[in-house]
Amino acid sequence: EEDGALDRSFTLGAQRDYRVAATVRLRPSAGLSAALDATAELRARASSTIAADPRVRAGAAVDGDPATTWTAAAGDLHPTLTVTLPQPRRISGVRLQTLSSAPVSRPSEVSVRAGPFSWTGPVPDSGQIEFGQQISARSITVTVLQADVRSSVDAVTGATRILPTGIGELQPLGITEAPRQASFSIGCTAGLMLQLDGRSIPLHAEVPVSAALTGQPVLAVPCTGDQLSLAAGPHRLRLAATSVVAPESVTATAAGAPALAAPAEAGLTSTVRSWGSTTRTVQVQAARAAYLVVRENASAGWHATLDGRALEPVMLDGWQQGYLVPAGSSGLVRLSFGPQRWFGAGLGLGALAVLMLLWLAIRPSRRPPAARVAGRGGRFGPVSAAAGMAAAGFALLGLPGLAVTLALLAVRGWRPRWVRWWLPVTALLLATAVVAILPPGSAHSPTDSGLVQLLAGLAVLGTAVVAGGVDLRPRLSSRRSKPNQVAAATAVADSPASPNSSRK
Repeated sequence: EEDGALDRSFTLGAQRDYRVAATVRLRPSAGLSAALDATAELRARASSTIAADPRVRAGAAVDGDPATTWTAAAGDLHPTLTVTLPQPRRISGVRLQTLSSAPVSRPSEVSVRAGPFSWTGPVPDSGQIEFGQQISARSITVTVLQADVRSSVDAVTGATRILPTGIGELQPLGITEAPRQASFSIGCTAGLMLQLDGRSIPLHAEVPVSAALTGQPVLAVPCTGDQLSLAAGPHRLRLAATSVVAPESVTATAAGAPALAAPAEAGLTSTVRSWGSTTRTVQVQAARAAYLVVRENASAGWHATLDGRALEPVMLDGWQQGYLVPAGSSGLVRLSFGPQRWFGAGLGLGALAVLMLLWLAIRPSRRPPAARVAGRGGRFGPVSAAAGMAAAGFALLGLPGLAVTLALLAVRGWRPRWVRWWLPVTALLLATAVVAILPPGSAHSPTDSGLVQLLAGLAVLGTAVVAGGVDLRPRLSSRRSKPNQVAAATAVADSPASPNSSRK
């Protein structure tokens, strides 16, 4: 995933010699296409190409591989392919071949020009176009006038698009092309450099054509010998990409130490028995010591045991989670994510808190009516309630949540009433608008961004504070009650059986 460069820092406890090697992948580019065509007897150029992928380059039409197909750009109405020979040769026609499985529209009518000769007409079912005479030419140009239109449907969006025109192979009749080389070299002067503590070490690689076309990793080794001496202390190693290759891995193996075996060489077999998000089981058997790799980001929360014994966790390639399986091991590896227990406990406590909140909301009040009329405080005073809401705001959004909660508490008694609701309503509308414009699943969706989470939190805090019944001035309101309200409360509080009551 680090296509730009592999950059690692490490520290050695003692001086030691290491064998260094790297693996790289060939990048689709004009440089790679030129390297693939460098040894070809026939050279091809096209009016357009749909992509930099070497499998659809112009040279794909003369590489002798029917699985590669020159593909013109989508907007090229009359694509043209020109094939150049190393010297004038006598030809009697051309053969056009395109596999039915290729994602292109096959030419149905073409115009062919070879030297002074030209021909225009439909392409026979066999794809073989005969000139009827021997023509001496050094170049052949084929222009596609019409094609059997084919379409493709996007599995995600359901959109239909027309497939561009393409030709799998163009072969001049009467010419036997020399066999191509199965590989090409990336030389020591090609710019592939391994940087070790500021020192540049050129690398070279022998690249099979099949690996260049399919993107398989290729081994690259130092040009001046693969053994390097590293002193004790900190080191930095960097392998940068070039226009042709991208770094895949760098391996430094201590001299005299056996190289870590690949799973197949180590005799490691693994079978997944169960695979969940937090618990997994894998049946393993290893003849030699090997790594069991989980291709996910390494996390200290994951633990692995083999028949009750803990396996040593390791980080591979700077990011992957792995576990060292001892030689001769056989059994069931259990992987579990430890923090899940605390997460489950937190969910349980949250559900219990919700149930308690619902019970407090629906249970009948036990305070006498007179106490409510007189404005007596509840179980918690206003200061305690405000402190609780401020703590909730801090827990939800940190310092921004605390500041907003205090501001809302300060303006809760303001008039008119809409002043108290402007912040939660505005925050909710803004969050809704952002998510509606860029919904989850779209490119660069901000649903999980800090901005949307902040707006949603402000809406929750604002609603809780404004509608939560927290009044910082309940006692002040009682003291300012009108005399007739106090008298009415006293009259309600007096019982008919009271000695001071009147029987009139």
